[in-house]
Amino acid sequence: MLRLWKEGPRRFHALTVLEDGRIITTSYPAGAEDPQQGTSVERRLTAAGTQLLRDELDATGLTFLTSSDWLPVDQPWDGLPSSLEVGLPGGETSVVSWLLLCSNPETEALDALAARLLTLDEWLPPNAWADANAKPYVGPAL
Repeated sequence: MLRLWKEGPRRFHALTVLEDGRIITTSYPAGAEDPQQGTSVERRLTAAGTQLLRDELDATGLTFLTSSDWLPVDQPWDGLPSSLEVGLPGGETSVVSWLLLCSNPETEALDALAARLLTLDEWLPPNAWADANAKPYVGPAL
């Protein structure tokens, strides 16, 4: 599982990647101040698409994507900046926050990764998707 939260005055969901290959994205109207104003859609990756996404994550060189040395997910967090939740072996989750990194090469790599995650339709080939189009997300709140 991988989940990207957008920076803002409150925690706004941007993207979730589930182990079954589902990608859930949320978009917001301009000037949205409430996370409930978002519209979420989902789409499923093929096995090949999932591998392409894994390769992209590996290519970042961000070794903490498999580390538990970051904030546990149960720590309170709200507000700036963006954060990335990463599922770890054993079912635990860690949170990587841009705030913890300040400004360094890891921050730049996180920014680039976030940009890639938010533009999957632009760089993943059509055969990476099991679903031709996104459909409204119906599930538990993100």
